[in-house]
Amino acid sequence: MRYSVGFVLALALVGWPLSASAQSAQEAPGVKLQLDEVGVEVVPSPPRTVDGYTLEEMELRARGAKIGLGVSAAFSIAGAAMFGAGIARWDLCIFAPPEGCNDDSGLMIAGMVLMTGGVVGLIVSGAMLGKRKRKLREVQVARYRTPHRVRWDLAQSRLVF
Repeated sequence: MRYSVGFVLALALVGWPLSASAQSAQEAPGVKLQLDEVGVEVVPSPPRTVDGYTLEEMELRARGAKIGLGVSAAFSIAGAAMFGAGIARWDLCIFAPPEGCNDDSGLMIAGMVLMTGGVVGLIVSGAMLGKRKRKLREVQVARYRTPHRVRWDLAQSRLVF
């Protein structure tokens, strides 16, 4: 029972959403070489956002925040179940002590630690998910939005709506 608190803390740290990332100081190359069946061709690299991420990288970051939110919710639910079981056992030992019932509140404490860690993880990963999805939507709107005004297209020599 004395190792259970350390075990619960280790589980809480494993379930914590990982948000720290390191970026290299080097700039990404302007073009990439792509090999097809036909031959080698030069393909421009995908455009990057202000933060230095491509659209695909931003989608992966949002997906990671969703996973962190799910893991935090699972830890919170597991902690609540452990806390509830500890309360039920504690009530039995206090009000109607059977033979050999010692007042051991370790399950209740472990459940409270897991539940608290899960709730903190829910708050943090929820904020991260909201921020990352908002930035992703901004990039998608800026990239796929069509212009609303009439302009002259030089390549086609006509008006484009």
